[in-house]
Amino acid sequence: MAATWWSSSTARVGRFTAKCFHVRLSEDSPTGQPILRADGLTAVARQRQQRIIRATLLAWLTFTVIALLAAGVDPNAGIGFRLLFFVVAGVLALVPALTNLPEGWTQWSRSDVFPGQAALGKVTLGQLSGQSLWQRMPPSVANGGAFLALWYRRLRGQVLPVFVVLGCWMVLFFGIYAYWEPRGGDAWLTHFSEAKEGSAIFTSAQLIVPLVWVLFLWLGFRLLDVVAGLIRRGWASELSLGSAVSLIVIAVVMVASADERHGFWPGCATLLWVAAAVGVYLLALGRPQGDATGPQLLVLRVFSEDSSKQILLDELQDHWRYVGPVQQIAGFDMVDLNVDPYEASMFLGNRMHKLFLPVGPSPAQLKAHLRTAPDHEGRYPINEVFCFNTAWRDTVNQLMHVSDAIVLDVRGLTAQREGTGYEIGLLARDGALSKVVAVADDSTDWAHVESLVRAQDADPVGLTRLSAGNQPQSQELFSKLLHAAARPASV
Repeated sequence: MAATWWSSSTARVGRFTAKCFHVRLSEDSPTGQPILRADGLTAVARQRQQRIIRATLLAWLTFTVIALLAAGVDPNAGIGFRLLFFVVAGVLALVPALTNLPEGWTQWSRSDVFPGQAALGKVTLGQLSGQSLWQRMPPSVANGGAFLALWYRRLRGQVLPVFVVLGCWMVLFFGIYAYWEPRGGDAWLTHFSEAKEGSAIFTSAQLIVPLVWVLFLWLGFRLLDVVAGLIRRGWASELSLGSAVSLIVIAVVMVASADERHGFWPGCATLLWVAAAVGVYLLALGRPQGDATGPQLLVLRVFSEDSSKQILLDELQDHWRYVGPVQQIAGFDMVDLNVDPYEASMFLGNRMHKLFLPVGPSPAQLKAHLRTAPDHEGRYPINEVFCFNTAWRDTVNQLMHVSDAIVLDVRGLTAQREGTGYEIGLLARDGALSKVVAVADDSTDWAHVESLVRAQDADPVGLTRLSAGNQPQSQELFSKLLHAAARPASV
């Protein structure tokens, strides 16, 4: 059964959590995993969050302070310019810092003021560098748009891989040019530009330049694979990676605004600036949290294009990542929220088909698909399982067996939603209703839900319910699921 590998792979969990967090364990769950009590799970999540908050704030402070030194790329930088550089760097770096913080802090980064910071910062620095507002406006707007794309929740996962590829291309291209230009590179470029069409030099340039550009793009894709591998192996999370890329964008924009020479060594100083902040972040994190597996949450839902319904699930999975892994069948409704660099690299490399299960997996195959250990920062992964129509029923059955808590989002459920109806019947048949919290609204057909449960000779009273009103319900839902995960199920 699915519980066999689950039991063997998580036997260490109880000893690890009790040693690290000094909390009591409840009785073993039917899956064989020692589960913390609800207050113990909350304590674990709080300590993980505090660790990330401390490291992020120290990294932000480091980035801001070093801006005083980075302002020296302008040979005419005075005290006033350095102080302004310091303030602009600190304000701009707030968004990447807040993005990496747990949900609750991130609401402060949703102000409409922040997306315009990159544009405003470059305009201000450009004015002090002696350039007119109109000279700085187009690149400033472009930089503000790029910053917004990295900041906006529904674009971040899709834009980040593009930034990695194009960023690698730009660093190679402009880095080589900045190194080559003072060593006679301009003379070579002039020689090429003045060559007559049809000459050997002109033909060689037409062949070499596209090949160099393609080579740089290929290296960018290889870098994306490396980044995806870091996330896949738990060495970094997609949140901290996105914050680091945002800091690189900020540093490049600010140095380019202050340095009219665009030399090789100022470019290196930009990378060292960001590296210092990242290094402080890693040092502040300290040793990894270990490979213990927390209680798994399964997200079952009625697929919907209503973004207001997705917000609750997104906030829930952000909360749960500090307790244990989140599992869900991949669907169109959450794809823009959960896409990560690994999935993006598979898509861009025409390998996306390798992520799809053609048939229901065996326990061993499902184990290979799921990442259940926290990353170096203490966040657990969100596992999206991609299935063909021939595989999702057996797959969701397996996921139910290995999950300690299940959120059943039945908002908008009607008799026509046969997929969700099948899942409800499966939960009732296997006696798993005690670890389920059902989220409903005015559009939920509760009579249909109860009929599906009774059809499996189960009592609908055993199903914990939560009515999703106009007020945020993520904290209450999180609390109910913690209690569901902390008590032994009836199977």
